[in-house]
Amino acid sequence: MIWDLNPYINASDPKNRMAGNPLLRPELAHLAEISYSLTTKKGTYLNLALYRRQTANSIEDVRTVDTSGDR
Repeated sequence: MIWDLNPYINASDPKNRMAGNPLLRPELAHLAEISYSLTTKKGTYLNLALYRRQTANSIEDVRTVDTSGDR
């Protein structure tokens, strides 16, 4: 999200301060999906699917605890 890039510290909650990283690179996802559907004459529906996802440069939150034990 856009707030992941915001370098300014959000200190509205003093125990949970947040800041973004303006140097983040884009997250790249490679997706593939194959599916097959079948409906029988009796009305039975069968759906088979194979799905794969590979992500590079995954953007994740990092949490740190200061030396006093407070967040």
